[in-house]
Amino acid sequence: MIEEYSNKNITKLNEIGYWQNKSLYWKCKICSGTYSLSVQDKIKKGTSECPYCNNLKPLPSFNTLQHVASNEIQDWNYINNYLLLNPNEILPNNTKNVWLNCQKCNNNYLISTKSKLLNNKRKISSCNFCKGNRYKQFHFLNY
Repeated sequence: MIEEYSNKNITKLNEIGYWQNKSLYWKCKICSGTYSLSVQDKIKKGTSECPYCNNLKPLPSFNTLQHVASNEIQDWNYINNYLLLNPNEILPNNTKNVWLNCQKCNNNYLISTKSKLLNNKRKISSCNFCKGNRYKQFHFLNY
């Protein structure tokens, strides 16, 4: 527990008792990510409470979509997703819809990254146009 104590904390570790419910910063040994957790929770749960290792929070270059599934998300539309999401800031199991560009028919379509990865694993096309489903046109930027 002493090795995981972060340098971001103002108070020293020897000034805090285990009974206090004060949140401190901890540095994970596995992913080197810094997270906030109370002393009581850290003693009870131990090292298994890192939000980055448990895929609860994105940590760039560790568990983000761009790092984990970079070859499966080649059709990310950076222009239409500019204000929505960045692949280096979201998790692979994200349920928010993003714009993707189909490699076969060159149409833009809206799908969640979780559904896209599941379709890739099942070897099913994710594009609505290639599947034959035509939906209402959305307004998006043409490049």
